[in-house]
Parts: sequence; C-alpha cells; structure tokens
Amino acid sequence: MAEQQAAGSAGRGYRVLLLGAYAAWFALVSLGALQDFFAAELPRKIWMLDLDSEDSVYTWLSQLVLALCSLALFDIGVRAQSASKMVRSYWFLLSAAFLVLSMDEMLSFHEKLNFAMAAVMTHTGYFYLPWVLPALAVCLIGLVACVPFVRRLPKTVAALFLISGAIYISGAVGMEMIAGHILSDNGGFEGAPPIYRLEVAIEEGLEGLGALLFLTTLVLNKARLIEPSLSSVAKPWRPSIIKPAHNIAA
Repeated sequence: MAEQQAAGSAGRGYRVLLLGAYAAWFALVSLGALQDFFAAELPRKIWMLDLDSEDSVYTWLSQLVLALCSLALFDIGVRAQSASKMVRSYWFLLSAAFLVLSMDEMLSFHEKLNFAMAAVMTHTGYFYLPWVLPALAVCLIGLVACVPFVRRLPKTVAALFLISGAIYISGAVGMEMIAGHILSDNGGFEGAPPIYRLEVAIEEGLEGLGALLFLTTLVLNKARLIEPSLSSVAKPWRPSIIKPAHNIAA
C-alpha cells in the first residue's frame, strides 16, 4: 500500500512538472512572437526572449527537455532487463540521439555543418540552408531503421512516438526549409522580411511541442515500456497474440 501511494504521488508530481513545462513552452513562444511583433528593431529586443538566439531562455528549455528525453530513454533501457537485446539497444541508441540533439541546442552543430556545406556547394531556395539535406537523409534512414522497434511498442505509445517525431521534424527541418526559401528570396539574413520572424516562432514552437510530447509519452508510459511481458517474438498489435495491456512489456 505504501509503495502504491508513493508511486501515485510520484505520478502526480510528474504530471505537475509536465504541465509546468507546457506552460513555460507556451509562455516563451508567445512572448518571443509578441516581441517580434511590437519590437521589430533588433537593438530594442530582449535577447533572453528571442526564440532564434542561442542565449535565450527558450533555447535553455529546449536543451533541458531534450536532455530529459535522453535520460528517460536511458533509464528505460537499463530497467527493461527482460527485453531482447535488440529492443534494449534501440532505447540506448535513441538516448544517444536525444543527447546529441540537446547538445546541438547549445553548441549548434547544425550551423557549423551549414557553414561548411555552404562554402562548397550552391545553395538556393528551400536548400538555402544546406544542412537540411543530410538532416533529411538521417531522418529517413532513422525512420526505416526504427520500424522493427516501433512495431514492438504498445500501439498507443507507438502512435504518440510517431506523432511527436513528425511534429519535431516538421519544425526542425520542414520549417527550416521554408526559412531557407524566405532568406534566399530576400538576400539572406540581413534582408529577411518580418514574415521570417513568424516562421522562426512556428519552427521553434513545433520543435518544443514535439519534444515535450515525446517526453510526456515516455514519462506517463514508463511502466508499460519496462514491463517484461511484451515478447520480442510476438506479432505486434494482434489482440489474439499479445496479452492484455496490463501485461504488455517494452
């Protein structure tokens, strides 16, 4: 009974923290967008609220959420002792991937790659920011490689993983391509029109929402993902083969 009460308290605590994270995400995206609307002149901006700045509070929040995703994935991989080696390896690989994404928020690996590629290739239109080319390739390869893993997840969790990933990638890569097209048509960053700032708000908002939804899915379904009864050889999503939801394992 005491353990159940402790687990219930922890669950409520996680929910409160997640709600706080969503509130912070909404507030920071809104404040950043409002600042761009009312203070278009760069010298007048509060850079801590600038969604496109590496030194902003929003960038720190994004880095923190991605790092927490990495930590949660690693924890599931460690605790899912009865899962197959293949399944556990996916948890650890995803943890490493989110750690790199978190580091990129601070160290801007993609911008360094962008400068290097721009120096050796023609880049216009949607590929004005050429780093999106390898990013698209990595996303496609990663999606195909994760199919066996996703098929072994509980159906609801798999759907939420895919939805959160689609939201994140549509912001990080899709909206970045639109930004490139806007910049290409207006002579680069110096000639960027006001609509570019709106694009930045949408881009950053989608990235943050996708990461938060993924973290929420991990936290609220961790017990199901660690539970040992999901056989690595069972055919996924077949009610006649897979056991009831309370016995589903990761």
